[in-house]
Amino acid sequence: WGFRAKACPATVMALAETIEDEDGMCYCKTHRRELCHECMVNFTPTNKILRKQAKGKDVNTEKIIQKHAEKSQDVLRAMALAQAEEDGAEAGSRPIEVSGAAAQGRYEQIAETCAACGKKGKVQKCSKCKSVAYCGKECQLSDWGDHKKKCKRIAKQIENEQWSMGGVPVLPPGHPRWGNPTEEDKALARRMLAQGKTPEEVTNSGNPMLGGWMLGLEIEAMMQP
Repeated sequence: WGFRAKACPATVMALAETIEDEDGMCYCKTHRRELCHECMVNFTPTNKILRKQAKGKDVNTEKIIQKHAEKSQDVLRAMALAQAEEDGAEAGSRPIEVSGAAAQGRYEQIAETCAACGKKGKVQKCSKCKSVAYCGKECQLSDWGDHKKKCKRIAKQIENEQWSMGGVPVLPPGHPRWGNPTEEDKALARRMLAQGKTPEEVTNSGNPMLGGWMLGLEIEAMMQP
């Protein structure tokens, strides 16, 4: 791929060495991942923007960031549910693990693996619970008998769920404000950035939604000509 070392601070969620390929795409150096929970880097939206620009396509940066944020929160919820099942706890009752090998494993199982055949690659999430994904309609239909009860339970739980991170109440993953902050939300994020705060500091202190808004603003600024 012709990688070379590079730091891409606008999208690095923690200190990690990154690399850039010959097309300008960024990845973590250790695992060659665009999104890595072990290295805590996420270059998915910026790389998508750069790919579109390279093809001469019109780029709606805000829309790409919003869609990525919405998808990320769906995956975060599914990761939390998977973690809760492993721990025998109620989802949302304890901090969500978003870093480390276990978190990466949950992410790959949810976002990149068909729940029916186990094939890895491009998959589509269940539109109701968004906790599992399938490589095609055939696999989804074949798995419906086993998934039906769980799907309804999760969908009902989503309606009434209460979430907290680090003891701080937060809106549940997938809530529209995560990916579509109001002007007041953006103003708060700008103030935090002006004070020298970083997205990872704010996220780790217990306010991941604000950290996400701050990260979105940094990406927007980086992609402006």
